[in-house]
Amino acid sequence: MFLPAPALKALSASFLFLPAKHPVLAGFWPVVIPGWSLNYEMLFYAVSALALWRFRRHVSYIFAAITLTLATLFLISSVAHSNRAIAEFLAYDRLLEFPLGIAVWFVWRKGVRIPVAIAAFGAVAMYVLMTCIERMWPNLSPVVGNGVPTTLLLLSTLNLESLVVDSALTRGLLYLGDASYATYLSHPFVVEGLRKLVPKVVHGFDVRSPVGVILAIVVSSAVGCLVYRYIDKPLHRALARRIKVKREAPGMIAAAAGPAFAAPMAPALTAPPMHGKEDIGSDAAADEISGTTVKSPMVGTAFMSPEPNAAAFIEVGKPVKAGDTLLIVEAMKVMNPITAPEGGVVKKIMVADAQPVEFDQPLVIIG
Repeated sequence: MFLPAPALKALSASFLFLPAKHPVLAGFWPVVIPGWSLNYEMLFYAVSALALWRFRRHVSYIFAAITLTLATLFLISSVAHSNRAIAEFLAYDRLLEFPLGIAVWFVWRKGVRIPVAIAAFGAVAMYVLMTCIERMWPNLSPVVGNGVPTTLLLLSTLNLESLVVDSALTRGLLYLGDASYATYLSHPFVVEGLRKLVPKVVHGFDVRSPVGVILAIVVSSAVGCLVYRYIDKPLHRALARRIKVKREAPGMIAAAAGPAFAAPMAPALTAPPMHGKEDIGSDAAADEISGTTVKSPMVGTAFMSPEPNAAAFIEVGKPVKAGDTLLIVEAMKVMNPITAPEGGVVKKIMVADAQPVEFDQPLVIIG
């Protein structure tokens, strides 16, 4: 049995990340509704690619072009008052949240920092504010009710990053963060499965009850981690090996992905092999060896090669030039190449492949 034309059109548009009328619900949602944000991300990436192609090395021009393009599309579509899917899609003010992310990157790049005590209060306050807005003013503009508080929340949490220490809890939370999008996309199927299947075994079970909600969170998180581990991550690494990106503007990849990745404005990061333990040292060892210590600009996972089983970027005793990739730090699925700030010889490698690293942790010593 063939799908009716409207449903087939909506399904095709969903696979291509194009806005189209939903075959059942009102609005421009994709067939799998949680994927709606991907449509906006693809638009953002397309606009970013055009800006990068046009202005290349001029970072300020690139971000100005992205912001102006998105704002212009929003204004034109808002004034048009059209019921076409593309017009409704572009007139949704979530589109303006991307420039807010760019603003976070610029503020952080300029060296603006918030005292830890204020940052901690700000992070909690913004989360509480968003919760209150959602309950009390559900029809408030998303960019005001979510976008602005989220921007301030990110600025606050970025200033708390230096407090993060390596531990099993930290690594677990980082992994949950890495798997968050896989969890987001898969959780409707998990919740629906629990709603239909568990009552057959447990009489009176309601997924909306406190116990049901806790069970849904646990199972959804577990399924999300499995999807990330066995589907998302392998696909991401496979594509990363095949797509060669010129890293002319350090931090650009991070900034495009979102404010949380843009924060540490140091050279970028990528993917993995293994170093012997004799190459790995403690923080104290960094003080005993003369040279330039390259530190991690973020919390993440260090990878010493561009892909599994490939040769390492660097070896102890080998020369490097300024701008050469030393290793990669993966944070929230974004591969950030860490580059050499100056030329010299690699004197010591302070981390192992696939090792979790903290903010400001010594990685490599160049002399």
